[in-house]
Amino acid sequence: MSQVRVERFKTRDLEHVLNLWNTVFEGREYFYPMKRERFEHMVLENPNFDPRGCFSARLGSEIIGFGLGAIRTQKTFGVDLDRLPGFLSILLVHPEYRMRGVGTTLLKAVERFLEMKGKGEAQIGYPYNPVSFAPGIEVSEYAFKFFLNRGYRVVSQSLLMERDLRSFTLREKIREFMEKHEGDGIIYHVCDEENRNALLELMNLFPGWYDRVSASFESTPPKPVLIAVRDGEVVGFAGPISVEKGEGHFTGIGVHPKYRRMKIGTVLFNLLCLELKGRGATRVMLHTGTANPAQEIYFDAGFKVKSVWATKMVKKLKSS
Repeated sequence: MSQVRVERFKTRDLEHVLNLWNTVFEGREYFYPMKRERFEHMVLENPNFDPRGCFSARLGSEIIGFGLGAIRTQKTFGVDLDRLPGFLSILLVHPEYRMRGVGTTLLKAVERFLEMKGKGEAQIGYPYNPVSFAPGIEVSEYAFKFFLNRGYRVVSQSLLMERDLRSFTLREKIREFMEKHEGDGIIYHVCDEENRNALLELMNLFPGWYDRVSASFESTPPKPVLIAVRDGEVVGFAGPISVEKGEGHFTGIGVHPKYRRMKIGTVLFNLLCLELKGRGATRVMLHTGTANPAQEIYFDAGFKVKSVWATKMVKKLKSS
């Protein structure tokens, strides 16, 4: 489409981009609805945002496509920023103009920006993505094939799992695990100030979640983190947790390697579900790697697979 111009995004076009966004993603979880305040907070006010990586595709006076590339510039625990790839945060084209080269042209513009920033690899998906709207790409969507055909390859996938919490109860076998653990000196509770430093010490083993767990103490109100404690040592965690419009959310779950295979993770996750229910959640969704043994904990707790996602796709860029 020779009439289409790909140009740097201009804030005066924001309403047009939002209308396009909500047309493309109507009814889709994670992406919809996209309101001005949310876009400004997640993109324009994001300290990692670089306007040179933000593009619109224009046909006459109409915005028919949008693309955003990002480089993480803000430090995150345990990560060398120079070793991170560049990120493709979003790419969308109006349904009436697909399969005409608009998406490919936008993608090339974003990739050139990432190369200009010195990145030899482009990544789609959430790990360390500084402007992330979703965990990645649902493999049943056309976008998954689009990116495969343009050189992106799947590195990791996840199961999106869901459970209705209204019927959730703490089963007898979970109570038995807890009784056994109590006999071994392991107790469970929401982390308090006394255990904060011990929790952060455990989080050194889980650097991908360190920042979010640390930030949970500073949020207003603080977001709870469930912990397993033995002799003052935090040996497992689940959280931070929150509830929004009846939906429960949590960041992660982990157990110290010395204490694995003792059902501590199983107990923590079931207590997490119970805590979310008690705080008003009627359902909870989670992502877990397709090869992650922890999925058996989730299946055992009554979770069902809703969809499969590519959570990390990468492409080598020409500059590499």
